[in-house]
Amino acid sequence: MLVLGISETHCATAAVLRDGQLVGCASEERFSRLKNDAGYPRRAIDALLRELHLDRGALDLVVLAGTRIPTYEWMNRVMRDEAYRRRYYGVGLETPRRGLTGRARKLGARLGLLDPAPGKAPLADEERRAHVTGHLGLAAERVRIVDHHACHAAAAYFGSPFGGREALVLTNDNSGDGLCATVSTARATTLERREATRSGPGSLGSFYTLVTLLLGMKPGEHEYKVMGLAPYAPAGGAEQALAALRATFDFAPGEPCRFEWRTRGPLYRTLLEATLGLRFDAIAGGAQRLLEEALLRWVRLARERYGVERLALGGGVFMNVKANMLLAEEPWVSDLFVFPSCGDESNAVGAAYLGYLELCAARGTAPAPRPFGPAYLGPSLDDAEAEEAIR
Repeated sequence: MLVLGISETHCATAAVLRDGQLVGCASEERFSRLKNDAGYPRRAIDALLRELHLDRGALDLVVLAGTRIPTYEWMNRVMRDEAYRRRYYGVGLETPRRGLTGRARKLGARLGLLDPAPGKAPLADEERRAHVTGHLGLAAERVRIVDHHACHAAAAYFGSPFGGREALVLTNDNSGDGLCATVSTARATTLERREATRSGPGSLGSFYTLVTLLLGMKPGEHEYKVMGLAPYAPAGGAEQALAALRATFDFAPGEPCRFEWRTRGPLYRTLLEATLGLRFDAIAGGAQRLLEEALLRWVRLARERYGVERLALGGGVFMNVKANMLLAEEPWVSDLFVFPSCGDESNAVGAAYLGYLELCAARGTAPAPRPFGPAYLGPSLDDAEAEEAIR
């Protein structure tokens, strides 16, 4: 059985699963040379098919990650067009409220017609399928579209070395299909979602992204620099920044739990006013502390509710290795697996796992998903090719 998993959002990626084993994975940015390139990863798919000596018609199923994604043009614009990015995030002292236009846009979002963010519109499923069928020559019946956080969870659990043993599977990111976090339990080949947190009230990912922007760095790319800067903050300054930031955003326990903004109005301006006069390193230190403490509270609560001591983690927030270290140090954690590069690029792998399980069920075959294994999954390069590139 051959399944192609595709993620079209930032850092668009393709992954190929053969009989439950991941045999190829590559991101479009490696071929376009555009960092975090979004869209249909045509060149990555072609490279994988060449590398694996596969005909396009040999693919049994193609699975697209995410049931609702923005247009490719918008995703790339918000990453590359600095002027537009500043307008989109409301960077400035005088950011007007959206008023009736904003309310109308939110109504359109509830009806599935528009995204609540200005300039951001959803990409139709038909258009997404057309990219696949037009490129690979496959029938539309062989294309599936699956939930964003289900892909994160599938990559984390089936990619782990747990061998089907029971685990608590947690996903946490900025936003995907209207959610920012999920809690699932897993055993063997079954993933059961227990809780889902909406991203509308806020998310840890959006909070950390806005802090990255506030510190003059590129959101969606330079969050690791905020994490790296945090330890250099004086303890007193970081504590002061933590208190200021917590007045604007924090974790709210409940069923489900929430990560929420505590004030109304333009978010960038809210953070700017809350941290006015604080040093840049103190802000980074406070933001990192807030993320770590919120994440720990959420994970501990999930463990109390569902009682599992083995963790599988996915989603962009778990790219924060300092927070992951604290989770690994929890005395109740018996084993922990974080999917490598667990942002949206990992959803191509999760989508492929989900497609494989579907095929097994349809064919009456016992599924046997294999763990992720070594990450050397892109096109190979021999000495002659390397020498030719150098010359």
